[in-house]
Amino acid sequence: MNTMKYLLKYLATAFMVVSIASFSSIAKCEDPHHEDEHHEDEHHEDEHHEDEHHEDEHHGDEHHGDEHHGDEHHGDEHHGGDIELQVINGHIVTNKRVYAAELGEIAPNEVDEPGFDNSTGTFSAGSNIGFSIVDSLREWDGHDFETIANETMSVHFGTSLGPVTTPDQPSVVSGFGLPVSDEGEWHRHYDFVLNAPAETGIYLLQLQLSSDDPEVQQTAPFAIVFNQNESELNHDAAIEFAELQFNQNIPEPSALLLISLGLALLSTRVGRKRG
Repeated sequence: MNTMKYLLKYLATAFMVVSIASFSSIAKCEDPHHEDEHHEDEHHEDEHHEDEHHEDEHHGDEHHGDEHHGDEHHGDEHHGGDIELQVINGHIVTNKRVYAAELGEIAPNEVDEPGFDNSTGTFSAGSNIGFSIVDSLREWDGHDFETIANETMSVHFGTSLGPVTTPDQPSVVSGFGLPVSDEGEWHRHYDFVLNAPAETGIYLLQLQLSSDDPEVQQTAPFAIVFNQNESELNHDAAIEFAELQFNQNIPEPSALLLISLGLALLSTRVGRKRG
């Protein structure tokens, strides 16, 4: 009897062990499916994060595009590349002395850059700003601009004004005037045309601006170095030479302001001594 009880107890224990083992096996068989679902959930979350990241990138691209349009708007406000004008101590002053341009940009042998621009209120409304050509057209010979070109250059304003053409021999040729806006601005673009034979080369045109306002004096001469189908390397060399020549002889706007302040201070001291 006792033996039977022990046997039954052993069989029951063995059955429980087998049942537990079987349950574990089933659970293990079900776990991979559960893990797959878990991985799918993780994959779904990853896709969701990727979608969010993609949207963020898309918004970033849109923001970058907005910044780009902002730059364009900023460029429009300042008319990048134009000759900037100020009035300092009663004189029209350009922001540089030498500028560069590429002929052929709007038509063969022609360009309408650089233009002229200034801040609101620089000039008197209703006044006129005009130009003069102050020398013959010069051609770069690889070393300097001593050579008078075989070509001439003409300055137009659309089809209504001009041409005003460079002289064959060094002299001053008066041009035409254009009105200042009611806001005191003068944003203008002349058409510069290289006349026949219009050979390949680099040409230097010297100009001067003036106002019919008696309170405003003319600029110092400044130059535009035009490239007619020459290499940029040669164009750059010619520009550098012109900059050295002009900057040696003509003070910068900041220097003019300092000179004027110095003269004012000197006159004040002289007046005190006399008093």
